[in-house]
Amino acid sequence: MNALIKGGIAGLAATIPMTLAMKALHSLLPTDEQYPLPPRLIVENAAEKLEVEENRAETEKYALTLVSHFAYGAATGAIYEQGAGDIRR
Repeated sequence: MNALIKGGIAGLAATIPMTLAMKALHSLLPTDEQYPLPPRLIVENAAEKLEVEENRAETEKYALTLVSHFAYGAATGAIYEQGAGDIRR
């Protein structure tokens, strides 16, 4: 299997437990400390810089955050696998 695909799948799979842990631990914080998690902040900052309309429904914002978070995990896994393959040779 292509290293990029294998790494992308691994990165995507690794994002699942990380996301579940982030959500669980975030819910344990006191209410006044439950600020948006980094994936949401990154999406909001990117939307602001790209001058994307901010008047979106919360469900759309949540979906965009989740999709971008998993895409980042997959991309990072693919890049890592490619680099790790270079080191092993």
